[in-house]
Amino acid sequence: MGKLRTALVGTGKVAHLHAAALQSVDESEFVAVCSRPSPELDAFGAKYGVRVFHGVREMVEAAGVEALNGPQDFIPKNNAVFKTRRDLVVGMLNAAAGIHCPVPEGAFYVYPSCAGAIGKKTPQGKTIETDTEFCEYLLESVGVAVVPGTAFGLTPHFRISYAASNEQLTEACTRIQKACAALS
Repeated sequence: MGKLRTALVGTGKVAHLHAAALQSVDESEFVAVCSRPSPELDAFGAKYGVRVFHGVREMVEAAGVEALNGPQDFIPKNNAVFKTRRDLVVGMLNAAAGIHCPVPEGAFYVYPSCAGAIGKKTPQGKTIETDTEFCEYLLESVGVAVVPGTAFGLTPHFRISYAASNEQLTEACTRIQKACAALS
C-alpha cells in the first residue's frame, strides 16, 4: 500500500490546484478535497481510485494550501513528539491484560484490539460482550473515554487518540491497565 497523499483541489479561490494537474499521479492511496462538486475531479477519482470529498469550505482549502506551502521546519520536532506519544500509548496498552495494540504507521490515534477482554466479567459481574460494552466499562469504572471500533467498522477494537500530553496519556493508560486487570 502506498503512502496516503492529499491533494487540495480548489474550485473557488484556489482553483489553480485543479484535477487536470493530477493526471500524472500514480498512487493508489490518494485523497482529494474540494469545496464544490467537480465533474473533472469525480472522473479522475473514478479512473485512479481516488477518494474525493466535496463540501470543504474554501477557507479550509486556502488554509491547506498555506500549510503545505508555508514553513515546514516544525515538522521534525512535532513528528518526534508524536512518535514518543505513540510509543508510550502502544507500550502501555500492550501491557494491559486482554489488549493488543499494533503500532500505527501514521496517525495520532491507535486502534487496539480488546478481543482479549470480550467474554470477561467486570467486578460488578457484568459480562463484556462487545467493544462498545468494553468502552462503557472503561468510562464507568476508571473514567477513560475511548471510542468503540464499531463506529469505524473495526470490531472488537477501540480508538484512543494520543493528541494529549504524555502525563495525560500515562494516566489514561494506567487507568486502562487497572480496569483490564480487574476483569475476570
